[in-house]
Amino acid sequence: MITIQNFNQAISQINIKSIMMLLCFLIVGFIVIPFILTFLVSQLGRLAKRMLVATLGSQSQMIYGGLGVIIHEISHAVVALLFGHHITRLQLLNFKKDSTTLGSVEHYYNTNNLYQKLGNYFIGLAPFYGCSLILYLFQKLILNVHLSFAHLGFLDVSTRPLNISTLLYFIKNSLNSIFLPFNVKTILFLVITIFISSTGFSLSKNDLKSSLKGVYPFTVILIFLGLLLTFFGKTTMMLPYIWYFINASILFAINAVIFIFITLIPLIIMYLINYFTLEVTQ
Repeated sequence: MITIQNFNQAISQINIKSIMMLLCFLIVGFIVIPFILTFLVSQLGRLAKRMLVATLGSQSQMIYGGLGVIIHEISHAVVALLFGHHITRLQLLNFKKDSTTLGSVEHYYNTNNLYQKLGNYFIGLAPFYGCSLILYLFQKLILNVHLSFAHLGFLDVSTRPLNISTLLYFIKNSLNSIFLPFNVKTILFLVITIFISSTGFSLSKNDLKSSLKGVYPFTVILIFLGLLLTFFGKTTMMLPYIWYFINASILFAINAVIFIFITLIPLIIMYLINYFTLEVTQ
């Protein structure tokens, strides 16, 4: 079984093989894994939004999912500003019935600026992290869950192999932090979770396309960074940060999936009740 310690030792050796491993690890850790996880979570988010509309009608996206839409658009806007983009229009909620968008952020950037071009990657994926962070904060405020980012190093333990049991352990912990003990505060948090997760995690095709625009400049920067660290013999310095980012993405994805399933379960039940009620009355 390959452990993190073995992997880190292999990368820390200065040769062509280790350099290629480091560059691949940088690209996979910072680009490939976050994008794939965000894409998969987004597909579940789209399903939750479709179920919301099918069960409660199109206006429910604003009534029940409005909070998720607002967080979604603010996430885009905040990250756009961080990367120097100029926002020309910010619409947190779009109440026009004939519109195909629930909200929007319009922005532009200098196409000759590598940093601003790189920002497209993070701007497109921003709602995934934004909604996850907001729900984390609500967990802390309502359920008094003490969230420590120290556990983000769960894959960076030399004696622990990479296997599914590690992920199952954190899924169990996440569920316990939400449902145990079950009380009025739990119900309040579940309601807020539904309000956010029913729309917030759903990325549009434009969001994903925008993110892909930043892949090339991000790859160039990561390759340059990897070669620079290798030249100065500092490859091991970067490894913990890569692992932490991977871990954060995985843990956010785990919790996002849990939050979306919490949203889907009552919606599916309501949909089935409506369906069988109509079948009986006809």
